[in-house]
Amino acid sequence: MTPGPLTPTAVNPLGNITNCGYCTISGLMGRALPGVPVNNADEMYIATLQSLELPTTGPDPISRQLIFPSATVDTTFANTPSYEALFEPTRVRSMYTFPQVASGRGLQTAEAQETLRNWRIAYGPGTQQQAAQNYLEMQEELGREITLQQANATINRLRSSLTGDYAVGSIGGGHYMAMEITPTGQIIGLDFQDGRTYMGLPAILNRMGGQLDMVRRVTGAAQP
Repeated sequence: MTPGPLTPTAVNPLGNITNCGYCTISGLMGRALPGVPVNNADEMYIATLQSLELPTTGPDPISRQLIFPSATVDTTFANTPSYEALFEPTRVRSMYTFPQVASGRGLQTAEAQETLRNWRIAYGPGTQQQAAQNYLEMQEELGREITLQQANATINRLRSSLTGDYAVGSIGGGHYMAMEITPTGQIIGLDFQDGRTYMGLPAILNRMGGQLDMVRRVTGAAQP
């Protein structure tokens, strides 16, 4: 394969510009399995071609850009030359979505689209006391009676549950990257395709075209 325009990294050794999904999977695998050799993005692409029974030499038989997951992807995804191989009788489009390919390469993820909403509830107001008070008032507006102690407990649970690594993607931005929420609630974007780091949610959203259409929490990892 001809080297791409990006500066090569360990995850993206040829600097490819269309393999952000594979780079994200490889980078998150490395974080989940510290000290364990993990395939880079190019190696994961070849392994996926093998699993799809597609040729691994010559021109790429399928785009390196993974498809965004959707319940209707098998019926609504348009046939283009870059994905023509997925329209053959032995394959379906959902086989090449981010979650399916990640799972095949050993990275387990779970849908977590409520993450940013919960983060804004748990950390948006600033201090935990402010977050608990805001949550209490929100419940009162909904006609639910809870105590400040119960509100505080809910904020504690939310904060604890949010800590971890995520894979995020944007349809409009045409991009995937990794995202970490630290135990103190800091959000960090990790773009393993070009090695850049994005500090804070606004920086991540700016890179991703303004919104995240896919948020998936990393739940496990093992060498395939």
